[in-house]
Amino acid sequence: MNVTYIDEWYVNNFGWKHNPFSFEIIPDVFVGYTKEIGDAINAIKGGEKFILLSGPTGSGKTTFLKFLIKNINERCIYLSKPPRDVKEIAKILKDKFSNFFTRLISRDLDNIYDVCNWVSKKNKGKRLLLIIDEVHEADTHMLEWLRTITDQIEGMCTILSGLPVLENILKEKLETMIKRINLTIRLSNLTYPETREMIKRRIEFVGGDDVKPFTSDAIELIYNKTNGFPRDVVRVCNEMLYKAFKSNLTTIDSSIISEEISKHVPPNITETLPDKQRTILEILNKNTELTPSEIAHYLNKEAYKSEDNAIRSINNILRRMLAEGLVERKKMGKSYKYFLPEKIKTILIER
Repeated sequence: MNVTYIDEWYVNNFGWKHNPFSFEIIPDVFVGYTKEIGDAINAIKGGEKFILLSGPTGSGKTTFLKFLIKNINERCIYLSKPPRDVKEIAKILKDKFSNFFTRLISRDLDNIYDVCNWVSKKNKGKRLLLIIDEVHEADTHMLEWLRTITDQIEGMCTILSGLPVLENILKEKLETMIKRINLTIRLSNLTYPETREMIKRRIEFVGGDDVKPFTSDAIELIYNKTNGFPRDVVRVCNEMLYKAFKSNLTTIDSSIISEEISKHVPPNITETLPDKQRTILEILNKNTELTPSEIAHYLNKEAYKSEDNAIRSINNILRRMLAEGLVERKKMGKSYKYFLPEKIKTILIER
């Protein structure tokens, strides 16, 4: 593919500066989750020490964090990966608060508690956000240190972001930390209007007009194919755009979407799922098609207050799994029967 040629094609046909559907993180085009952003800002301003941001791959966690950083007037430290050890986080904190002169002093601080005291004095009680992405990759020892450091530094709030499995890790291994988290934000998928707005903002960000060249039926099909997961929306739009380029089409309608364009499901998806979602997958894998009440019969109902409570909980989990492309459903009378897509069956077989 000639990159220069395709860029010229964007300019000549749509007036775009470049392809709006790259996987670049663009906080300016963030849509949805208005309430969640407000909750996060209120929690930070209210002095909360810990916030948990949870969501499956491609749900927009990193964009959410970058948007939050851009729209909150506080000192922030953003880490795309959790620190490997306590020495790394100590260096990050020292570098944040050091200049040429204070670096001579801070370099002699080896003890993490001394570093925390030094940062507290430099920060003077002001709010300090430590935002860490992909926290599900951190080991328990590092998570314990993050709790200690956050408690030691006056004014610090730590936002932990990761896959849904992170909640299970904290509940099972760090009960003291999970009890300190008063705000948990769970991201899932965008609604249809939000999906359209996301496409519109990306196009206008590069100089385009509304959702052109996508037609209304194309937008609707994109939403149906992706269930409104931001990363999948970007991927499908990019694939459609490249097909239009190869055929020199200046209007993109639903006919350009092939059956091959479907949501990508990582082969290790079952390893990162919360326990209840993984259990439901295993139940459906053995029983083909089941309603929520039928699934409830296979679960340990002692974990719920009542059977109705169990079914409501299972319905919520199934809706989340449906949005993530982990299950499909069909209408059966007044209820739905849930079943596994072929791609999930294949993954379970290969596992």
